[in-house]
Amino acid sequence: MSKNWALAAAIVIASCFLAYLFQPGNKPEQGGASSPAPGGQPTEEKQAPGKEAGSTKTEPGKSPGKGLTKNTLGGRIVAAAPAESSAEPSPLAGATISLLSQPRKSVKSAEDGAFLLSPVPRPSNDLRIRAPGYGTVTRLRVPAGTDDLVIQLEKEFVLQGKTVFADGSPAAGIELLLHAAASLEADPFSRASALHSGRPAEAESTSGEDGSFAIGGLSQGDWFLRVRGPGIIEQVLDGVVKVSRETRPLEIVVEKGNLIRGRVVNEAGKALAGIEVRLQAELDASISRTFSTSTGSDGEFLFNRLGESPCELLAGAASDYLPLVISEVRPGQDLLIELAEGWVLNGRIIDAKTSRPLRGAEALWESPETSAIPAGYRQDRSDGEGNFSLRGLPPGDLQIRLSTPGYISQIVKVSKLRKNPPGGVHLVKLQAAGTLTGITRDENGSPVADVHLRLEASGLLGGVFSESFSDSQGRFSLPLDSVTAGASCLVSTHHEDYLAADPLEIRISNPRRSQEEITILLHSGGSINGSIKHEGESPSAALAGHRLMLLRTEEGQLIELKRSTLSRAGGEYSFTGLEAGEYVLRSDSAGFSPYQSERLQLPGNGHVRHDIFFAGEKVISGRVTDTGGNPLRASISATDLRDPALLRSRRLTFSDQQGNFRLGSLGPGPYRISARTSGHQGATENSIAPPGNLDFSLVKNGRVEGLVVDEVSEKPVENFTAQLIPAGETEETTSRPREVSFNKPSGRFVLEELAGGNYELNITANGYLPLSRAVTVKPAESADAGTLELSRGHSAEVSVTGPQGKPVAGCRIEVSRKAASEERVQGSFLTGTEGKCVISGVSGGTWILQASHPGFLAGQAVELEIKGQPGNPVPALKITLQAGAVIRGQINRATSPPARGEKLVLMGPGGPRTANPKEDGLYSFEGLAPGLYTLLHFSGRGLQGLPLEIRVQAGEKEIIRNPGGD
Repeated sequence: MSKNWALAAAIVIASCFLAYLFQPGNKPEQGGASSPAPGGQPTEEKQAPGKEAGSTKTEPGKSPGKGLTKNTLGGRIVAAAPAESSAEPSPLAGATISLLSQPRKSVKSAEDGAFLLSPVPRPSNDLRIRAPGYGTVTRLRVPAGTDDLVIQLEKEFVLQGKTVFADGSPAAGIELLLHAAASLEADPFSRASALHSGRPAEAESTSGEDGSFAIGGLSQGDWFLRVRGPGIIEQVLDGVVKVSRETRPLEIVVEKGNLIRGRVVNEAGKALAGIEVRLQAELDASISRTFSTSTGSDGEFLFNRLGESPCELLAGAASDYLPLVISEVRPGQDLLIELAEGWVLNGRIIDAKTSRPLRGAEALWESPETSAIPAGYRQDRSDGEGNFSLRGLPPGDLQIRLSTPGYISQIVKVSKLRKNPPGGVHLVKLQAAGTLTGITRDENGSPVADVHLRLEASGLLGGVFSESFSDSQGRFSLPLDSVTAGASCLVSTHHEDYLAADPLEIRISNPRRSQEEITILLHSGGSINGSIKHEGESPSAALAGHRLMLLRTEEGQLIELKRSTLSRAGGEYSFTGLEAGEYVLRSDSAGFSPYQSERLQLPGNGHVRHDIFFAGEKVISGRVTDTGGNPLRASISATDLRDPALLRSRRLTFSDQQGNFRLGSLGPGPYRISARTSGHQGATENSIAPPGNLDFSLVKNGRVEGLVVDEVSEKPVENFTAQLIPAGETEETTSRPREVSFNKPSGRFVLEELAGGNYELNITANGYLPLSRAVTVKPAESADAGTLELSRGHSAEVSVTGPQGKPVAGCRIEVSRKAASEERVQGSFLTGTEGKCVISGVSGGTWILQASHPGFLAGQAVELEIKGQPGNPVPALKITLQAGAVIRGQINRATSPPARGEKLVLMGPGGPRTANPKEDGLYSFEGLAPGLYTLLHFSGRGLQGLPLEIRVQAGEKEIIRNPGGD
């Protein structure tokens, strides 16, 4: 039994790790009451100042509106008293409160500062609060139903400066976008939270003709700055901009962008005008930007705002031509793109029973060759008469997926359509789908609102068919659009105020009919509540808006429950619907020391009251410079050594243009404080308590340069690889081997960003013997490795065939010397179309050749013995690979439609393998040795279903497995 548990644990850990690697992004919240209709834009909805949003308040310590959560957000906006005053905050009228997910949806605060925003999506919302003369404030993840949120605004700061090019000339029309680097709800000083989450900028401006700009509405603190504009590279500035009374005007140097230009023509060479060309470029780590343009009358297009990273180009989407994807386009290229004309499919979608046209139904074409084209460019929606038109369709294997809410989705293979339909229009009839209805009640029989219900497929590879929320009467309706006849389904429920219920199993005999109404009972659990107070509390200290996170202890380990809450107006907080167990509360509010409670024992259906006292923050401030006293933009981090298990025990900030930094929200210590920036060696200080003031002086890194030439001709070697390996201790413990490939006619190389110390320099090039040389690097200096002369080595031909004697192309041959003390691969070669390659640049002696190909079993290692002088003939080698087993199958597209980033990962003997399934779900893994494998399916939303175990027996040739199917 313990072995089975260990295996299951290993599979789950591997699944979570891979899910993290392949996770493309967060999915929008489901079921939002104010979500716009598909394809539509949110409408502007203004609300007049309302009454004091206190009518729905509950008694402290009790669940707010348990079972009756409203889709509203209410509270008060107050203006902070001046720093030198001890007065209470005063109500602020006319402040604008808007949803970041729907910026046009906003309200203004009333004379007493009260506001009410309705309706809002569930379960939580991100808010932005602005008021003339005050700094912008962001509130993240505020739960729907909150009615007494208190938000304090301070007088605004203005950031001024100028945008210039490298030669000092003004850069006009440059957009400047500021993202707060710290907020009460986000991890303080979190760059990822500000820039990677898609959150809109809190403040922005555009530079004038002379490059000058002024950005108002800023609150005091750190801000990340993004700049973009016509003809310049869009970039996020290193470090932060510190906004305070001492902030000086900034000078921002922008860089002119690189170009990608091209011309789009048809198969006859005629220029195509009005063709959309879309380019996806990487802006920063995990941040990409999509640029779009259309070709002119001469078929030409131009992108001029690009960095140096490769881009992905899509041409001809949503046109009469077959879309073309070029996965890697480098700036500086001139492209000639030839588009082939596609064909058009016209259709009409009607109700199968009433024959009335269905408006807004989606028609999506799918083909294995076009999986890289986003769905939005492969679809059309029916008009009021039910008509749709799909253009630019490719020939070959093609199918049309038709769907609309309330109807059973239908997949039609084009090969089965009528050749000549009446009027050239294909008629498609969709069957109305049934629903599964019911009511959610508590143990007293009262209806429970806002229960999140999901209809899922049962079994290991179950997917989600539909989801919904119960209304104020506890009633819900789950559509059966995607359910197949006879399917066994599970209805799962979630509500933070109630214990998790076991899923209810339902068999859907006919998804076209409404099912018998069901009743789901929810049971109350235990609760933890209390209030938050501040040590040395001042009259203006805000008790509301502090986020508390709930963790559970299991076998001595802290487990994240992904549950959190915001303190209310008087500082009260509450967690309900908890199982019996041991819990820990944690908070990480900006301006205070990190807080973690002792372990709280909660009995079954019991109650624990726990009051919290926040201590004031400890602050480290200082300056970062180089050894010459010049300011540096650097990252400064502080790691709390007191409790390494604290998930947020590390603080991070950046120095500004003058090298100054402020690192707040620290506890009592001890800490390890580090400063790092490119081109310099990092510096670290250990402190028992936050030192208050700390300056860093960073030493510049060294580098190695040299020239590589042919020993006989003395001409430069153009293509070679330089590898630098630390030999002994360097001046920085993080020094790692560096390997860089060079392709320069001059034969020169430079390896930069090196810590001081001794290194071994290895030079390798195809056809030459490797060369090693010892070099010593000193800080801020360049070490000259001199002229490195490479000697020609031996060569040998290798041919690779399969079991039937056919040549195997793309087989990798790795070469290593036969020596017990040396296992490092010294060369890697690929066979060509004839299954042959030449092993070159090896010295005399015995070598081991290992052949590998994803479609065959790993071949037996072959020895190659070389004698004599370079140029002497060496016998040719033959390697025969054996075929292994094949795992193939088809993903159930009814439950797992194609998604960007979809992958299948097979873990087992020989390491993980990855395959990209085709549009119709077909996949295969070849060349597998006997053993136990685990198959994982990832879509755009992460891991789908559970890992699937597959055992390959000796002699077995083919195994069929259909993830999500039979």
